[in-house]
Amino acid sequence: MTILTHEEVVRELERAAREVGGQREWARRNGVSFKWVNNVINGHTKPSIGIASKLGFRRRVVWERVET
Repeated sequence: MTILTHEEVVRELERAAREVGGQREWARRNGVSFKWVNNVINGHTKPSIGIASKLGFRRRVVWERVET
């Protein structure tokens, strides 16, 4: 299992969008709004579970013990 940060998911979205010709085309192909994709890439919104799943990721909560 590879744990990704929100920033890494955003970078993957950027890469995927470039690969198909841009944000608008990626959004169209994946049935999500261009505005939502653009807001995620520009840091106005965190990636949603829906967008992450379109990229082949799933959301998991990780608990880590912190030494105090």
